[in-house]
Amino acid sequence: RDVLKKRESHYQFINFTSALSSDWVFFNSDFNRNSFLTGVKKLLKSMPDNNTFQMAESLPQKCSTLHLGLDLRPFDQYFHPSSQHSSCPLILWNHRWENDKNPDEFFQVLEHLSANQFSFSLVVLGQSSQQMYPKVFDRIKESLKKHLLQWGQVQSFEEYANWLWKADIAPITSLQDFFGIAVAEAAYCHCQLYLPKRNSYLELYGHCPQAFYKNKEDLISKIKRWKAYDQESIKQKIISFAWENQIEVYDQEIARWG
Repeated sequence: RDVLKKRESHYQFINFTSALSSDWVFFNSDFNRNSFLTGVKKLLKSMPDNNTFQMAESLPQKCSTLHLGLDLRPFDQYFHPSSQHSSCPLILWNHRWENDKNPDEFFQVLEHLSANQFSFSLVVLGQSSQQMYPKVFDRIKESLKKHLLQWGQVQSFEEYANWLWKADIAPITSLQDFFGIAVAEAAYCHCQLYLPKRNSYLELYGHCPQAFYKNKEDLISKIKRWKAYDQESIKQKIISFAWENQIEVYDQEIARWG
């Protein structure tokens, strides 16, 4: 542990040694794989000697990307066409309540919209943890109270799926997302994504440039001028991750090392 820099490298070193001892290492996105390999280099540079650099040279040759398999079919039974696209958009948060999902920026955008009399409804889903709880949620529960339709984790998958089908817009502000299951689930349920140009998003959804925003001001502008864009290419990309489409790929990869 580097006390002076308040840096904890213990878990990084566990990941590094686990990769070294493995026959092959799969990552759920290119972004995840590249982040790991870059992180290994930074970790080894912080070591008191450079003896481990030679061991690390073999790592890129035994690393590859294997996208997640998603269980999407259960969402289908809760779809009903009348649930979407009202004149007052329903905005969705369906992530963990943690700082890496960047709730501060997400709610700054919504507070700006509310202060400028933009009409919207808000559904805030997701798990919260006392250990990782961002204090912004306490303030938002009051400041955006008039917009709220749901606050906090729901009790059943049916409730979760129904809210996703009802939602119109999912503005994503996450600082870290190696794949983004919550993002994929929202888009599968026809929720319009607005994505930052970072994390795994360009890799997975870069073929749909209208889904991306440049900065916070651009995100605000896109929501204000909200209108549905063609999401078919995003939907088809997400369907390609469904387990019924991914299972054969997994079987082939696992058989190589079985």
